Amino acid sequence: MRDSDKMHPVSDGIELHHRTYEEECSYIENRDPTSYTIKRGFVPNMRVPGIFYVNKFLAGLTFEELKQHSERGRSGGFLPAVKQIANVASLPGIVGNSIALPDVHSGYGFAIGNVAAFDVNDPKAIVSPGGVGFDINCGVRLVRTNLTEAEVQPLKEEVAQALFDHIPVGVGGKGIIPVDAKTLDTALEMGIDWCVREGYAWIEDKERCEENGRMLNADPSKVSQRAKKRGLPQMGTLGAGNHYAEIQVVDEIFDAFAAKKMGIDKIGQVVIMIHSGSRGLGHQVATDALVEMEKAMAKDGLELNDRQLACARINSQEGKDYLAHGVRRQLRLGQQTIHDLPLSPSVCENLQENRRTTRHARRLRRLPQHCQNRRARRRRRVKNLTRSPKRIHPCVPSAPPTHPS
Repeated sequence: MRDSDKMHPVSDGIELHHRTYEEECSYIENRDPTSYTIKRGFVPNMRVPGIFYVNKFLAGLTFEELKQHSERGRSGGFLPAVKQIANVASLPGIVGNSIALPDVHSGYGFAIGNVAAFDVNDPKAIVSPGGVGFDINCGVRLVRTNLTEAEVQPLKEEVAQALFDHIPVGVGGKGIIPVDAKTLDTALEMGIDWCVREGYAWIEDKERCEENGRMLNADPSKVSQRAKKRGLPQMGTLGAGNHYAEIQVVDEIFDAFAAKKMGIDKIGQVVIMIHSGSRGLGHQVATDALVEMEKAMAKDGLELNDRQLACARINSQEGKDYLAHGVRRQLRLGQQTIHDLPLSPSVCENLQENRRTTRHARRLRRLPQHCQNRRARRRRRVKNLTRSPKRIHPCVPSAPPTHPS
């Protein structure tokens, strides 16, 4: 959410003419039943087109956002997702297109579901905290169990109460893992290796984590004391807002071959899905970074369509420091899996047979290797979502093979 006074002027300093909804739509082209192209000129200084992928129902929601924005005029409110996608397309160093996937909706800086790649060999390319957000490395993981709905259904209320009793949640929730400042630094540096060492994860869990649950370029010294202080009492907490721990039941299997590889092989099987947040530590990292980015923009003379895309050159000191934060809270994986599963002896008597199927981090900033036009390039990829688990990427856990032809 933002007010109009939070916006930077466009780079030429000229006030934009307010367009009608019909005029706005003239810049958006329906490519096929599931995708639209945002043409250059939709917002100032677009370097590449924008593309968003939606079905008919989601397209209606996306265009309704734009319509409401057009009708509000300059009276404030949030920017619609299509405007945010286009603003990302105006960032220096962007490669290809500014892309949004079907979960697209208005976010902070980047739209939620917005993906962009930046060429780090371009001296003008930037890195923006707006492409990651405040909930850095919030994570989603699925834990399979050997339980069935028939076994759990009679204990449903007991299970629900046990979840509330054992898992700290909500704003201001305090963790149940006692740590001091030195231990927190170690945990931030070691990631899931710390969880394994301290007994909060199984060694096999590393195999189902991106980059084996530990980013080797993470540098805890780049994290402010304020951020660490906020995170210190929150180790092992779930978070607030849209974070959850759910007992779920498999009611349909779309791909039996892949599901069996993940140990999900029957209707009625109980699984546990956990979506955890980075809490105060991640929020403070983003807040600190934005302050530094504002200074870097003034120093380098960067002007943007949207102040929420505050950024710095990737190869500047501010850019390097932001990438070095590496606070990917991979360590949250083991902590909550251990605390979430032993709900009661009558429910989880075979705890060791329960295993995590996969864990993916969301809201990432990485420097993966890509190939474009048959030439290897280093790109800065900014995402508000997890990567597709393809086996060809060494940092992503092995995905089940596709069906044999």
